[in-house]
Amino acid sequence: MKIQIPSELQKQLDIVRSAILGTQDKWAIGKQLFASGEENLELLNYSANYAFLAISQSLYESVVLGVCRLTDPSMTFGHENLSLCRIADDISRLDNEGGEEILKSIQERETLFEPLRRIRDKSVAHFDLKDFQKSTNLNEIDLAIKALIDIMNSIDILIGGERKLLIDWDRYAKPTWGDGNALLYKLRKYKEGIITNAR
Repeated sequence: MKIQIPSELQKQLDIVRSAILGTQDKWAIGKQLFASGEENLELLNYSANYAFLAISQSLYESVVLGVCRLTDPSMTFGHENLSLCRIADDISRLDNEGGEEILKSIQERETLFEPLRRIRDKSVAHFDLKDFQKSTNLNEIDLAIKALIDIMNSIDILIGGERKLLIDWDRYAKPTWGDGNALLYKLRKYKEGIITNAR
């Protein structure tokens, strides 16, 4: 089923879709750099250990906050959020059944987003004394990002008849793709003395 959507809602959909892709890309780059083996971690530590520690923390927090923002309720403390729930509410005004289907899809995946919300609330946004050192595992973030993409694809199918976002984790594993792998390659060559200027 295809529904006609107003231009303002289309802009919001484009922003949310872009935010999902950006979150997925940041997570993939983080995994390329920091979860691709001990040899790569040693290379990063050799090259600029404190800088890469700061980068890893920044990427992690950005991904956690990105997932949480995208899955926030339509409204918090009297302010509207641009989130998947907001999109579903707006679609409900155009197609009640379709909007309810999207909200149900979000609610069914709530347990995938909850660990990241806990991290945001206890460690990223606040330093909760007893919980600030807890973290989540790689698989939980992978599943949350996949869920975001599934929900966005459901919305795209409802309004346009086709999926616009694809999950292709393999593309991030290729050594020639992505800033993370390209950076590791250059650092490795620099360390070996092949590249004398690491620009």
